Parts: sequence; C-alpha cells; structure tokens
Amino acid sequence: NQLPRLTKIYKFILIIIYMKKELIIIIILLSIVPIYAQANNEGSIIVEVLFTNCSLHFEPGWNLFSFCNELQEKDLLQVLTEINGKYRYVLHWDKAVQQFDIYSPRSEKNPFTNLDDNESYFLYALQEIDVKINGAEAGPELRDLAEGWSTPSYPYQKSRPVDVVIASFYDQFRYLMKYDASIQQFQIYSKLSNKNPFSTLNMGDGQFTYAYNDTTLTYL
Repeated sequence: NQLPRLTKIYKFILIIIYMKKELIIIIILLSIVPIYAQANNEGSIIVEVLFTNCSLHFEPGWNLFSFCNELQEKDLLQVLTEINGKYRYVLHWDKAVQQFDIYSPRSEKNPFTNLDDNESYFLYALQEIDVKINGAEAGPELRDLAEGWSTPSYPYQKSRPVDVVIASFYDQFRYLMKYDASIQQFQIYSKLSNKNPFSTLNMGDGQFTYAYNDTTLTYL
C-alpha cells in the first residue's frame, strides 16, 4: 500500500524542480522524511534553499559593490547590521533619471530603505571592513539596462571574463566601469580598447555599464 504513495511523492518532486528552473531559482535541496503509516495516511516533504556566504571587503572611503548572492532580507539596516556605525552613506544609482539617491543612517527621511540584489551600490566606509552577507546562490540572471549608465550587480562568487559578461548585449555595450577603492578611482573598460585596466568581474564587484539603448544583460 505504500508504493503508490511513494510514486506520487516522487512525481511531485519532479514538478517542483521543473517549476523552480522555469522561475530561474536554481539551487534547491530536496529531502524526503520517512513516511509512517498513520490513520490519516499523511507524508511530508521538506524543501530547503541552499544558503551561501557572500564575502565583501570595504576600504576606508568609497566602495562600489554588489551582492554575490540572492538576498533573503532586503531591509538595508538588517542587511548591513553587522557594520552598523562603520559606514556613512549608501548611494543608489537611479538609471531612469541618471542620478544618485543618497541614504544616510543619520537621516530620518531617506529616498530608499531597501536594497536590491540586482543593483550595485556605493558605500562610504569609515574604516576597513569585512562582512559576510547570507543569501541563496544565484543562478541564471537578467538585468535591465537603460540607455546611458546602469549599475547591474555581479551576482556570483566566481570570477568571469568581462567579454563573457557583455556578450548578450555586445552591440549595445560601450563602457564598463569598476571602482578601485584602494586608490579611490574609477577603472574604465572599453570594447574598443586593446589595453583595458581589468578583464574580469569578481565576487562583490559593483559596476557601471553604459549602453547605447535600453537592453538586457543576461548572465548564463
């Protein structure tokens, strides 16, 4: 009598995996708890999300960063609670109007209070800081880019070549900028240059990307 019940459970698991991939939520763990014969004939399924640590390093001064995982908590104060009192500003780039929104923990009224793991941010650190941000490991991702400058996040913990990152919108791509916090200066990558100051995006890197028109960056 148990066999038909187990067959149904396995079919249900396959449906879950298929739906999750369609929604581009890639990394899940499935485990089946033992099924005991009970009067109501009930079984149980546990679905767990794989969590990882995204390690970020901030130098004193300005740092351009992004989250190398999918945030489970979006509230800025909660995400940065470990470094409370160690930073002065967080800047978010509004690509629609091409200007910064400025968050200050000392202000009673800020233009944003949540963080978006699709975006890069500037943070002004008062001291050298290392912080781990918990979240789910990223899978394939899409980033909407505006005509002009956008700040898409780099969501992975492993490095990738810039030419691989920009391949999905190469015809619309013009520049990609990272920020060297050690010297407080932008580095600019151009597809027209034979000698660029960097060739990869790495864990925690934030970026400014210039596109000729509205387009989409696809991380595969």
